Amino acid sequence: MSVLWRTPPARTVSTFPAAAPQAAGVSLDWELLAQGAQAVEEPARQGAGLAGRCHPQTLRQLKWANAMLKILSPQVLAYPA
Repeated sequence: MSVLWRTPPARTVSTFPAAAPQAAGVSLDWELLAQGAQAVEEPARQGAGLAGRCHPQTLRQLKWANAMLKILSPQVLAYPA
């Protein structure tokens, strides 16, 4: 049995509302870095490569956080207070 399911759902889900906006903010940061790196000369273009490598992971984290909210939200609503 996973540790995730031993924790009362209300406590578990309370950590996810911050995860999704944070991941979305980081995703925006990677996009801005990539766009800025394309606009400048060669030395800063390394930022575009970094963003290209890291941004997909951030998008996966955002997708995971969203999926967990969808899975756990019904449990929180049904869990007796």
